[in-house]
Amino acid sequence: MFPCSDPATADAAISSASSTDVGDAAREHLRVSRQHEARSLLSAYRLGQSVYDEMMLALSTGQQMMVRNGADKAAVGAISLQLGFSRTKAGTWFNLGDALQHLPKFRMAYLAGEYSTNRMAKMVYAAQAAPEGMVIDPAPQASVEEAEAAGTDGTGADDAEADVPETDTADADLDGEPITDDPAPAPEAVWDFEDLALELGSRPTTDTVLQDQLAEAVISLDPDGAARAREGFAEAWQNLTVSADSSGHMNVDACVPAEDGV
Repeated sequence: MFPCSDPATADAAISSASSTDVGDAAREHLRVSRQHEARSLLSAYRLGQSVYDEMMLALSTGQQMMVRNGADKAAVGAISLQLGFSRTKAGTWFNLGDALQHLPKFRMAYLAGEYSTNRMAKMVYAAQAAPEGMVIDPAPQASVEEAEAAGTDGTGADDAEADVPETDTADADLDGEPITDDPAPAPEAVWDFEDLALELGSRPTTDTVLQDQLAEAVISLDPDGAARAREGFAEAWQNLTVSADSSGHMNVDACVPAEDGV
């Protein structure tokens, strides 16, 4: 990696590095930059949360109900002031940091530098829309692995031997019970939505493709809930507005199902 403490030295090192070295360094620096941004975002969230908590503790119960939005604004304002960027970005970081507190697998992968902030935000948004407590079966194991777990090679040759009890005293305990060194079978692995999203996010796809894949996963896990969400969205937002525009044109604005829009 190129030095970060001296810009002039880094500039000279980058200019003289070979294509292989500079490519390796670029990937490593990108990963480290993601790690630093993850720590910056989560630290910003802690800063905003401390301001929020201090403001809420200083108020009575009645005042808390009236000034809750004010506490949110104070938290976002503190992040914006301390980090020197817009309140919009500060609010985005605060909300993403809050969501990551409830998604430990996402948080650890984010801190490891495996995902950009934008990619992580899409995964978090999908996780919030997914049904809670959903357990997902991973890909089934190969038949050979299943046979090995069962203690056979799949040909039935071991079945006859399995029915013959061991009588050798060298392989028996004091009570006459045979001693077996076979470990207990491991429990079947199960995934939750975090595991599924992390697997999809690790694929070399664009953020747009990842967003579509996550949306499909959410729908497939709870098709009835997705149908209800679509119906609720249609009832609240579907409409058609026609208004006059300039130079004899009309402006048509509609919210319709995706297939009708296509």
